[in-house]
Amino acid sequence: MAEAISEIWEEAPRGVAGDVRILALDGLTRMRAAVAGRMAAPPINRLTGLMPIEAHPGSATFRVPATPWLATPAGFFGAGSMALAADAALASAIMTTQAAGWTLTTSDLSLNFLRPVCVRSGAIVARARIMYARRSLGLAEALVEDGHGRVLGHATTRCFLLDTGVRDGGAGATDAQPLATGAEELSADPYLRPVRGAAVPDAVWNERSGLEVIQGILSGELPAPPVSRLFGLRLVGAEAGRMQTEFPATGWLAGPGGAAYGGALAHHVDLALSLAVQTTLPPATVYSPLDLKVDFLRPIVPDGSTVHIDARVLHSGRSLAVASAEAFTAEGKRAVVAMGSMLIVRGRTWSLDRPVVPEDEAATGFAEDRDG
Repeated sequence: MAEAISEIWEEAPRGVAGDVRILALDGLTRMRAAVAGRMAAPPINRLTGLMPIEAHPGSATFRVPATPWLATPAGFFGAGSMALAADAALASAIMTTQAAGWTLTTSDLSLNFLRPVCVRSGAIVARARIMYARRSLGLAEALVEDGHGRVLGHATTRCFLLDTGVRDGGAGATDAQPLATGAEELSADPYLRPVRGAAVPDAVWNERSGLEVIQGILSGELPAPPVSRLFGLRLVGAEAGRMQTEFPATGWLAGPGGAAYGGALAHHVDLALSLAVQTTLPPATVYSPLDLKVDFLRPIVPDGSTVHIDARVLHSGRSLAVASAEAFTAEGKRAVVAMGSMLIVRGRTWSLDRPVVPEDEAATGFAEDRDG
């Protein structure tokens, strides 16, 4: 009898979150310790490979490997995958200017997309710099690149700064030993494991409408994508112009402060609103995300409870679609709201060999949409 394969989100998370000792260190010291590997990584880093690679006064750089685990039903990554690196880099750029005892919470995150992301991108690298910081508010921007140095997008954030009052107890917070390259423990992190799940074959996209493809995934006729297997994302319901998904807010989503990482939440709502647009598209038609605006209304506790996402298409033209998504806690409280727009390209399928680049398609597409 074959042994049952456990899902990643069912495993006990690795990493450390909510260690208040680090708050006794000034922000730049915290970030440089994280870059050097002298601070234990939070679970979201262990899940996705998110890693700080540079920290200087007023700037920070984070990297996420282009792991095949991030592939969606289309084979490409969701554009929101850029948020996995950008949210950390933006907040950290602001954090490098803060004194001991201070922390921050992200209020909103905005991204403009220039190129699609897939395994061939090699990595998602966000290079952020602070734009403004005063006693209670910080602003930052980031350029997002792939592993080959090509620009993928641009991101901005607004964060609120908070004095926790912690001044003592930092001893031991930076005692973690850097993991050696190829260490057995690191090799077992989820993003490095053999991928499970699969993208929907290109021939299927050519023959079926977006709604028919999604219904095929819902019924089990078509495979669940790797990104679902990594995060536990589930497609719950689909109809023309609407998509409902859910995911378990497990400990794997925890960021350094202990709450679910905002970049992961942005990724999840972006995927839901993208799939909502997909439900409106005929066969041989694709979308290319143009932008995403995410507002974080309340923290989500990574306690294993189910978070529900409801996404709806607000406008569906010939070449432009606009959709929104809301994420609710298990208690029904609205936690995240998002809105994004997408370029629609007809006569195309999801081919990694021929990605849709917005700037190559936008001028013609928008003219057609306005004329229609």
